[in-house]
Amino acid sequence: MKHTRTFQVLLLLAVLGCTLTLWAKEYWEQKAYNQWNEQEARSMLTHSPWSQSSTISENFASSGAPGSLHMDGAPTSAPDAGRMGAGPTSSDRGMSSGIGGGNSIPLYIRWCSSQRVRQATARLGMLRGNLTEAAAQEFLKQDMPDYAICISCRIMEPFNFVTLDLLKPKTFLLSKKNKSKKIELKSYSPPRERQDNLAVFMFPRTLDGKATVELADEEITFVTELGTNKLRGTFKLARMVVNGDLDL
Repeated sequence: MKHTRTFQVLLLLAVLGCTLTLWAKEYWEQKAYNQWNEQEARSMLTHSPWSQSSTISENFASSGAPGSLHMDGAPTSAPDAGRMGAGPTSSDRGMSSGIGGGNSIPLYIRWCSSQRVRQATARLGMLRGNLTEAAAQEFLKQDMPDYAICISCRIMEPFNFVTLDLLKPKTFLLSKKNKSKKIELKSYSPPRERQDNLAVFMFPRTLDGKATVELADEEITFVTELGTNKLRGTFKLARMVVNGDLDL
């Protein structure tokens, strides 16, 4: 009898464990992107494994005038993957603390070449009536030959005054596991050149025929500097796997 009760208890715990595992699945694992509601699509762009958040001071910009950016960077017309950088729960971990003084505003660093982030971008466009489902599908089919890391916040003006030459010596992707790995910035698109008003940093997917980012890296940290302001976002790769592959 004692053994029977023990077996029953273990069986109940196993069932509860499986149930909790199912409950713990994120919405992006349970539903197709075209079934996400607006809150879910926005959350993918602001608080997910593919997006890290922090705060900066409003004094970050010498001119206090805020930019015209929707905080989620959603398209206002049919998006183009090349212009948008393909682009965005893990909460706020992995970001540096707020910089500067004065009132704080949110800042987001997203892995915008991720299919999940691009799906959220397309879904918001659909929900807001700016994209048809056919246009969204065309957007999602577009090739992303490089990794795109995007920054968005309400004040984007400082990102318009930096160039690739200024950013390249201090902008990298860094591996947690391989301390010698430093993936250098390939290109940069300032917000003024883009419909979505994002700052987009492009990094190579491959070098010498090898993938620049692998699951074995464990975490990848994006680092850059604008003047005296240092921005960092750390991405946990194990949480960015979709159907067995890294979604970057």
